[in-house]
Amino acid sequence: MDSVSSGCLCPVQQILVNLIVNAIHAMPKGGKLVLRTVDAESATGDAGVAIQVADTGAGITADMLDRIFDPFVSTKQQEGTGLGLSISQMLAVRQAGTLTVTSGVGKGATFTLWLPESVP
Repeated sequence: MDSVSSGCLCPVQQILVNLIVNAIHAMPKGGKLVLRTVDAESATGDAGVAIQVADTGAGITADMLDRIFDPFVSTKQQEGTGLGLSISQMLAVRQAGTLTVTSGVGKGATFTLWLPESVP
């Protein structure tokens, strides 16, 4: 039985599902959700792929950007546990990758999952 049919997602699937669900929640009145992949090198020059999840939601404030991957931090008032992005970042690191975000208030957010071409 494959992992998806048994209810478990592989780490990359779990990260992407979380990012997509968060993007949808960031756009309650609708908006644009874009997924793109590009060949990309890490800061150390390692070959890999970047998977970007971008939305046209409200964006993330500068002070929240500093803490967005911390456990129990959420931009959703009185919703959720604030663990999704923290777990997603941990899963990315376990895959020898990174998870980053760029955002501005009123400009949406872009989360980038970078994964190496090969895991050491």
